[in-house]
Amino acid sequence: MKIKLTKQLKILLILVIIGIAFFVARNGFRVASRDNLPREALVAGRVFRDSSNFQKHEIHFNVEDINGFIVFLSSIEVLHADSMRVLQRNISMNSLIYLAEIRNSVFNQFLYKIRDFETFEVKKEQSVNITEISVDYSERIAVFEDRRQRLVKSLPNIENQSRINEAENQLMAIQTELDSLRRLVLEQEHYSNNSLLFLVINQAQSGMKNLFNFNSHFIVRFVAIFFMLIVLLILFIIVIDLILRIMSWLGIHTSTGKGGRYGSYKYGSYKYRNRRYGGSQRKVKRVYKDRENGG
Repeated sequence: MKIKLTKQLKILLILVIIGIAFFVARNGFRVASRDNLPREALVAGRVFRDSSNFQKHEIHFNVEDINGFIVFLSSIEVLHADSMRVLQRNISMNSLIYLAEIRNSVFNQFLYKIRDFETFEVKKEQSVNITEISVDYSERIAVFEDRRQRLVKSLPNIENQSRINEAENQLMAIQTELDSLRRLVLEQEHYSNNSLLFLVINQAQSGMKNLFNFNSHFIVRFVAIFFMLIVLLILFIIVIDLILRIMSWLGIHTSTGKGGRYGSYKYGSYKYRNRRYGGSQRKVKRVYKDRENGG
């Protein structure tokens, strides 16, 4: 059996599909435009988040002329060349991805100069301060240093070669631990004395150009989603029709198949065919006792 759709149901399905396609195309474009960052920005953002610097600052904004901002940024770098290190700089036609580590003594000056540049629509600016990860390693270093000194003093007095080898191995392990702790101290001092700046700068587009881009993207997305939903609906109807056919072949009848509304019986009852549709009923002759008794 085939599934038959009424004209009203077809119109309703088309309207529902149009509504879904419109909603997804419109809201989907907004989400994409908000999170649509270049690959370089995603990589730099990951480095920025994973960094252990105690202070990190991130700024996203638009400028009228990206080349003008690049020249402006280069002039600031020249002034603070001895106090900063550029970790990543990716320049494209319409954007700049910039990640730099700057000494705390000049970080605020650098940041203020960036803010003084004329911008459009500051999208995001946030600062992260991580001070709770600061750990005092001096006590652990003192303990290992004391053990190392005692081993060094006792080593000349050991006569057994196996004990000498054991002491030397312990001395190497202690020295390795000391080197690791001191390296952690240096890293912590570096991260505490230098801040990280992450910039995502885009060139602002004119209103007409933005409108054209929005409309073109919206139309493409709407058409694609509309036809995709149509195909899914057709596939759904084909699958349901196939399931009904398989059920019919297996003798499983539905309410519109054999044994349904006009079948020889009804589910849940014991009624036989009625007279209207060709069934036969036994005639019963009634006997009235009053008439036989002359009443």
